Amino acid sequence: MQKEEKFSFTREIVVGVVVFLIAAGYLISTSMIQLRSETLLSARLIPNIYGTILLGLAIMQIGISLITLYRKKKIARSNLPLQKTEEVDLEKVKELAKARKGAIINVTLVGILMIAYCIILPIVGFIISSIGLLYGLSMLLTPNYAKKRYVLCAVFSIVTPLITHFIFNNLLFLMMPRGILF
Repeated sequence: MQKEEKFSFTREIVVGVVVFLIAAGYLISTSMIQLRSETLLSARLIPNIYGTILLGLAIMQIGISLITLYRKKKIARSNLPLQKTEEVDLEKVKELAKARKGAIINVTLVGILMIAYCIILPIVGFIISSIGLLYGLSMLLTPNYAKKRYVLCAVFSIVTPLITHFIFNNLLFLMMPRGILF
């Protein structure tokens, strides 16, 4: 097995463990949410659902990474005498470096967008700030090779917060954050 592949699977396992720990901490902290009344649809319901889903995804990430690592090691052992040295393709290395740089820029921009969302949320409220966040994320996370569909992203960004607001306010009777302006 190549060193780069082994590092990739090790990194995936580490990410899975970190997400597992975050999810476990999140689930523990949801038990500290103060309730006004004990009902089935309490303020803890959605955070518990999200935390459980995140915990399950982390366990799946760890399991899949371990299984893949085991299979790769097994294949590498069986192909050991047949391995040939590969020449380094400089064009491929340059492409990977460019892609990695683009990924770092995207992650940074997503972080800035999330911080801006947290700052703007108390001012303009859930609906407007979520529309901006979702549209920004849709544009940032659309791959470079795919055509950006501005109208579709705009419709998605408008409809999703409106539906979420309706569900929380009218069906779950949980108020979404209101801002100073709205």
